[in-house]
Amino acid sequence: MLRSPLTRSRAVNVHDQFLPHLSPEDAEKWIVDKESYFREVAKTQIEPVQGLRELMRWIKRRGIAAAAVTNAPRPNALMILEGIGLAADFAPVVIGPECSNAKPHPEPYLAAMRKLGLQPEGRQSILQLRATQKAFLMLYDRIDQKTLAGDFERALGDMVASMRRRDYRAASESYVHLSIGNSPWPIGVTSVGIHDRSAREKISFSQNGQAHIMNDEGTRKILFAWKRLMTWIQAAYPAQDKSLAF
Repeated sequence: MLRSPLTRSRAVNVHDQFLPHLSPEDAEKWIVDKESYFREVAKTQIEPVQGLRELMRWIKRRGIAAAAVTNAPRPNALMILEGIGLAADFAPVVIGPECSNAKPHPEPYLAAMRKLGLQPEGRQSILQLRATQKAFLMLYDRIDQKTLAGDFERALGDMVASMRRRDYRAASESYVHLSIGNSPWPIGVTSVGIHDRSAREKISFSQNGQAHIMNDEGTRKILFAWKRLMTWIQAAYPAQDKSLAF
């Protein structure tokens, strides 16, 4: 989906960085004209991201309310939603700069929930949502850049296949195996004195190079986010056979 590269909340920075020769009033007019030109050009080129329409159909079938939260100027946001034919599916539309604090601050999300008649479960839920979003962006980047470890990629594929069958026990077993590994973990203090313990290296390496994938901080965040997704999917699509639940 196309987006305007410069939002209204960044107007001051735009003036300082790119238009210092203009007065604040002329710079403001330039920004307004730029956004108008963007809408004129973009409205014939907009395509929804892959899977968005299917997701919205899934949401509507279950009677789930949806809102759009964005930092884009309101005319841009409405133009994009109308251009992809989903304006009616996202009501209300909350604009971050119209709130006291724009995204990524939780306030616009909380405002959307209030407009939908929902009560937030607490700040911790918002923080977990943001952490999950960031972790999946990190996962997408690794996939695009082909830097995702082969074992990790295969394990994720196994978990997806298991969840499609609603075999959440198998998915959980794959998750545990990926995150913990199958090599013995030496227990005890590892770095006391001037001599290394003979088994210390087993904490970091196994047959495939790692005893447990949690050595990498980025991967740890991805795994935690993946587990939250698995928990949500099991609640949304419960297993018909209770023996497959976890």
